[in-house]
Amino acid sequence: MGESLDGRVALVTGGEFLLRTLQQAGVETIFGLHGAHIDSIFQACLDHGVPILDTRHEVAAGHAAEGYARAGNRLGVAMVTAGPGFTNVITSLANAYLDRTPVLYISGAAGLAQSEMGKDRRPLHARQRPIIESDPGQIGRRQAPQRNASGRRNGGAPGVIEVPA
Repeated sequence: MGESLDGRVALVTGGEFLLRTLQQAGVETIFGLHGAHIDSIFQACLDHGVPILDTRHEVAAGHAAEGYARAGNRLGVAMVTAGPGFTNVITSLANAYLDRTPVLYISGAAGLAQSEMGKDRRPLHARQRPIIESDPGQIGRRQAPQRNASGRRNGGAPGVIEVPA
């Protein structure tokens, strides 16, 4: 993807953009559990041969990424779907924060059009602010992947990216 044969620029999905950013940060393995909100990222990983280790539960994805980061002194990545999927990685997120382990948590989210519907539709990571150092919503959605992926890989607090479907 990127450029078409006739020289025009081809459209790139959000999943493709995020994967390219992760690859630039040296990410070679992702731990996760598939969900509709993150399907474009899974598809991009498949297209580019980046392995996603299916953990069968979000809790395991978070802790596996945390262990991977600690054992290899590199960025661990856990990818989960929206809502309860993100809630299930909170323990791992708290551990990574307390131990300053470089883990990036990628969470699906409702589309931007739905984000303001209903009562208390704040992003889930905003509700967990006491254990999260960064807020991608504050820095802009385009800068979030680069800031978290490149800025966290050599130690420091975990990061969270919420990807709207």
